[in-house]
Amino acid sequence: MRSKFTSMNRLLIFCTCTLGLMFANIEMAKAQRFTGKIIAGLNGSQLDGDGFGGYNQAGLLAGFGADFQIDDHWSVGPEFLYSGKGSRTTLEQMEQLGLNRIIYRVNYVDIPIIISYKVRDGFRGLAGLSVNYLLNAKIDGGGNLGFIDSRYLFEDFDYQVLAGLEYEVFDNVWLQGRLSYSMISTNKIGPNNVNFPSAFGARGGFYNNLLQFSLRFDLMRGEKTE
Repeated sequence: MRSKFTSMNRLLIFCTCTLGLMFANIEMAKAQRFTGKIIAGLNGSQLDGDGFGGYNQAGLLAGFGADFQIDDHWSVGPEFLYSGKGSRTTLEQMEQLGLNRIIYRVNYVDIPIIISYKVRDGFRGLAGLSVNYLLNAKIDGGGNLGFIDSRYLFEDFDYQVLAGLEYEVFDNVWLQGRLSYSMISTNKIGPNNVNFPSAFGARGGFYNNLLQFSLRFDLMRGEKTE
């Protein structure tokens, strides 16, 4: 019971800080143009540290955000996203390693702060940091039990760094691709908190590794004045 209250307190602090940061961005951008946006797409994800490679787990990516234009090239803004993550074994991995099907489903609310740079009209580079709150986590080990709750294995929060590109395919419609990676381990306890080779060397824990593809729809544009 105490751990539930602790998680709730952390979530409240997280939301309060996020809203404060959002309003600070708005105040800083009072004299700048801003754009609202809706985002819809897919994650291709894996958990570095589970011993299996490949972006084999698909998940929904959806939410909204805003861009505050600083000058002709730079803009900054927050996003609020539902993000389905996890990993799964492929048939080839199951045959080669003699394993049952293993599927991890870990779903988050992601709140990244994105900085974008206009390379030229209709083409931008992106970078940012994201604080993510774990909604739920389930594992299917291939037995008759199906998915079982495994939230206790994972930390409440995940902190990721991201980078990507976006291209305006139609007026106010952008195609975006980005890579997002956990900066610290996301799991608390369990037999999987061991060292496996990964893209960034061998270390313990689980690290969310995502390829994200989405469409961004610009909904409104405005001008803030002092």
